[in-house]
Amino acid sequence: MAGVVLGVVYVMPPIAWPRIVQQSAVGAAQPAAAVSPQANGVRVPNAEAGADPSASLMLQPAEIRRDAKTFRFALRDVHQNGADVFLVQNVGMKKWLDQFMFPRVSYWAPEANNTEGVLVYRFDFGGMAKTIHLYAISNCWDFFNEPGGVGRGASAIEISRDGKDWLALEDNLEPRRWGASITVDKALPDDFHGADMLWVRVRCITESAPVENGYNVAQFARTRLGQAKAVFEVTATLQEKSPASSGQ
Repeated sequence: MAGVVLGVVYVMPPIAWPRIVQQSAVGAAQPAAAVSPQANGVRVPNAEAGADPSASLMLQPAEIRRDAKTFRFALRDVHQNGADVFLVQNVGMKKWLDQFMFPRVSYWAPEANNTEGVLVYRFDFGGMAKTIHLYAISNCWDFFNEPGGVGRGASAIEISRDGKDWLALEDNLEPRRWGASITVDKALPDDFHGADMLWVRVRCITESAPVENGYNVAQFARTRLGQAKAVFEVTATLQEKSPASSGQ
């Protein structure tokens, strides 16, 4: 099988791409359990032999910290252990691992064209937030109007206090803006001060993407293996609990 990845032609053997296995309904009381890379059907390429040292990142856990003052979740690769601890819904999305680029590239993306894929995360802080900072990225391309690949994609990133009423931080689905990437890197609005949880929803759609040939063109949390910087991050500074509220 031959494929074109951003202007480079590769000969590709048949590959069974990893799929997310944990799903639950929006509003589920418990977050999804942590899923190791191996349990998620992902084999770390040559990690045992040491041929690709950057692949060892997939064996490291995502950063999760929750104490009386701070909540923090930081993800550097979608295949990391603990990447799905706060994922409560997955509709039509899967984890991709491009084994034909070096360093390898991984991300969430729709598993089929012309069908919106959705991820919903619920972050329970364990206290009321004074401030919340969100960092999230979604990379999209429009190869209908630019050279280098096949297909086009668009996405949106939204937030909520309760999983019902959503605020769009960036929405390239309505109206449709093909190929527009998103970077959210900011403190959330005052309406979220005092919130004890944060919901994050990612929506993606593609047309004519070569999903059978190993890559996609609407990519959430895209990273190159071994990259030090987080690609999805939630940090909340929590209010101090009064003696009455803490039971003292």
